[in-house]
Amino acid sequence: MQDHRAYAETIDDRRHLFCVSPGTYTWKDSFASEERSSLTYYRRRLFGLALVEILGICALAFLLYYLQVSGAASLADMWATDRVVAYALLLIIPLLVFVPLNLILKLGPTWAIGTASWSSLGYILIFATPSTGHQSASVFTYMAFLTLLFIALSSAFAVPIGAMGKWLFPPSPMAWLRALRQGALISLFVVALLAMSPLGLLNWLNVFLLFTIIALTEFLFLARS
Repeated sequence: MQDHRAYAETIDDRRHLFCVSPGTYTWKDSFASEERSSLTYYRRRLFGLALVEILGICALAFLLYYLQVSGAASLADMWATDRVVAYALLLIIPLLVFVPLNLILKLGPTWAIGTASWSSLGYILIFATPSTGHQSASVFTYMAFLTLLFIALSSAFAVPIGAMGKWLFPPSPMAWLRALRQGALISLFVVALLAMSPLGLLNWLNVFLLFTIIALTEFLFLARS
């Protein structure tokens, strides 16, 4: 009788930990506490990443303002203080923009590709002077610029495509590779249009053919995977 009463008291003392049902015992309150703690951590992490993203956008606005006020783009000395500040901002801005999105969407090395390509593209757009050499040098420069633009746009398109891929495709450790590939195909379409324009090849038929080729290429990749 005493053993039976002691067992009942033990059950009463632990009722805040156990949920007693016929044939089952679960750590109800303990699991709920862990779930609340995990949700709080996720919210704080999401808030921190969103704050970093906002800082990146503010840094971009500050860079545009700083270039107008300081005149850094027109300075001849490559290592002038104003230009060095602009260099630092060109590196920091894509880091602040890409890293939070990369962590949320788990896009692998996309942040490194985006940071390097957009920093280089920003430097060319702001500080590089137009080529005055021969036609061959001009063509080489133009192709190099299109290549850099292709890489930069690939990393940029990979972010929204990676977000949509989480809803459209099952989870996969190589999902970042699919997002980067699809971003590269869209970037190739845009860069090809830019390349065809000065050659006089930009018309609706060529645009449709190019779009069809890129779409079929992606369908083949998806069918194989």
